[in-house]
Amino acid sequence: MKSVAALRVNGIELSVVKIAKVMGTSRRTVVRTLEGRYLVRNSCLLPYISNLAPSTTGLPILTTTNIHPLCSREGGQMINSSAESIGEEVGAVGVLLGGMLLPIPVTKLDYIDLKEYDMPDILQTILNGILVQNKLLNSNTKFETRSLYSTHILKCLQEISRSDSLYSQSPHFKYLDQHDKGYVFSKLFERYGNYIVGISNYKYRFTDLAKDVIFPQVLEKLAEIPFNEVVAAPSDILCPKSVMKDVKPQDMFYMLSLCRGEHDGCYVIANEVQDVQHSRKYSVMTSISSKTRTLIGYVGYDISACLQTIALGKLDRKKFPLHGVLMHNKKLLREFVLMQKLEKTLPQIKTILSASDNGKQYKGLRTKSKMLNRYLNESETLADDFNQYMKDEHPDRYKLAHNMAKHEWVKTGKYDAKTGKPKWKKSKDKNKYSLFFFCWTQIERDIRDIMIEAVGGDTFVHEVHDAIYIHNTAVNPDIDKMEQKILSKLSLHIKIESA
Repeated sequence: MKSVAALRVNGIELSVVKIAKVMGTSRRTVVRTLEGRYLVRNSCLLPYISNLAPSTTGLPILTTTNIHPLCSREGGQMINSSAESIGEEVGAVGVLLGGMLLPIPVTKLDYIDLKEYDMPDILQTILNGILVQNKLLNSNTKFETRSLYSTHILKCLQEISRSDSLYSQSPHFKYLDQHDKGYVFSKLFERYGNYIVGISNYKYRFTDLAKDVIFPQVLEKLAEIPFNEVVAAPSDILCPKSVMKDVKPQDMFYMLSLCRGEHDGCYVIANEVQDVQHSRKYSVMTSISSKTRTLIGYVGYDISACLQTIALGKLDRKKFPLHGVLMHNKKLLREFVLMQKLEKTLPQIKTILSASDNGKQYKGLRTKSKMLNRYLNESETLADDFNQYMKDEHPDRYKLAHNMAKHEWVKTGKYDAKTGKPKWKKSKDKNKYSLFFFCWTQIERDIRDIMIEAVGGDTFVHEVHDAIYIHNTAVNPDIDKMEQKILSKLSLHIKIESA
């Protein structure tokens, strides 16, 4: 709701000037009071979450039978609404202002228009009620405090949804770390992994309580709310409401936070694309899992062993025999490494090999597997050689990559007085694996561009790292022709797999 001369709540327009005059206060106070209340901003939700309302709002809920005209302290003057109401008026929510009760009409709308109401606010309102209902938030706590708390929970949830990690300096995380007396955060999120200065943050995943109880209840309540019908743009992502219960919770909340309406039984998700790296693009589709992409009806065309194929296509592949095996038979190499007493699953081996090419050293695993040790040594040489190749053959692209690459972090020789851990500082040197990444992904983008061109027609193509995705209603592209075009234009033997 915007700060304007009149506040329009559920189709009822209330004059701020008149409210302020009646209450004997300033217009600024009126606006701040009304805008600060989630359930006033979104009072249209009350008819749909009536079973949550008493514990959620902390505000008096009035019925149509006990709403009295609001009079000035001098008596006589009434506040009139000047606009027609759309939908059925079912009551009001009361707001104390200047010692008097201001009734904001509650109208059960035919639908909630997401051009007027923010989906994150709606999710926060529902989450607030669900957390109280499950005794994770105290219903006796002030409404403003609980609203603020559940807002920070939702913001952390959205950050984790995008990357599985949470920045330690996140204002939302810091707020919860300071005020979470009931340990609600730890009941919803479980921390795992390692923190490495300048490289990686701790990762978080949802607990069983969050996955099996809280989030399904939020989704169930959300499904009861009708939203505005919109015309889907070609770039929009259509997410069938019927499959949302099967979607990974991280993906579900991230997509819903960008929902702009409904179309033909689907949530319409605005696909915001960031393109600032000269290589990879980042969007909703890159932030959700491949399983979710398939569930909501998209088909992927993946560049097999993309990094290895690009690098070995430009270098002397005889120097990298294990990378050559991975390029031609991924499963074969992974099973060989798996047999070296690492006690890892096949998906874990896949992650280890991928991380090795991106700079992770796995010092503890090197001694357990001679083959993994050889692969790690090849990865180090591969990064050096390819960076040099780009510097010599494509200096402009090398410069772009160098500008984007992360710096190395080095120990200062000093230690933190509280934790005893060493202190680090940013070096002037760039991390060679980060430089390697921004070099080879520029060629990866060239490949994607050719793949998109091969799809042709009016089909919208979503770019997802080393793959492209199109909706399953589109005509399937000819993979053989796609591979031939890549070979003709880039002299790279690429294998494309349909997912």
